[in-house]
Amino acid sequence: MSERKTLGLSPLIIVEPNPILIEYYQKAKEFEIREMLVSKVGDGEWLYIQSNIDQNIFLIKKLEDLGLIPNSGKICDCGIGLGTAIFDIYLQSKDLGKEYSFIGIEKQTNYVDYLNESLLSFWNEDLEIISGDLMEQRYGEYDIVYCYTPFRDVDKLSNFYLKVISEMSEGSILIENKNWGLGEGEILSTISEDISPIDLDGLTVFQKKSVSK
Repeated sequence: MSERKTLGLSPLIIVEPNPILIEYYQKAKEFEIREMLVSKVGDGEWLYIQSNIDQNIFLIKKLEDLGLIPNSGKICDCGIGLGTAIFDIYLQSKDLGKEYSFIGIEKQTNYVDYLNESLLSFWNEDLEIISGDLMEQRYGEYDIVYCYTPFRDVDKLSNFYLKVISEMSEGSILIENKNWGLGEGEILSTISEDISPIDLDGLTVFQKKSVSK
């Protein structure tokens, strides 16, 4: 992880990752190697998958340039795992002077335990971990809802997306880490008329539409 390449629609750019991100990534990798969970799956859910952090390069800056995010607010990672991708976003937000609080939802106790024991100190008290089921949470208070296709069963995944979209507040952003924002089978491109796709140089994010009156 010595360099990161942003592909998208722009010319190839080589980006040196934040040294703190490298340290965090390496600590997360220790867990992955120790637990040997990469290829195993739970009951309808993915267990640990190291998220694609390359597609998040300059993500917060791109959102800011389009006026899509506030200077302060809340960001939720649905199925945070060990938080590698969302920690990258956390560092980006700090570089831009944003004042966000981060919430990570995770039901696998071994991830929660490792986060608390080995990774939470990286967050400077800006991360709250909720140990619980994604379908039992509410998503109306978040400015950004972030995930990495938390269910491998398509029906469960669709129900999750529909729940999140129905509860999101107007103008809030949904970001899927898989398939450059479109999710498993490009589900998010057709799942609901209540969200609008926005292209961020090859990465698609979705904004909750305003309700017509």
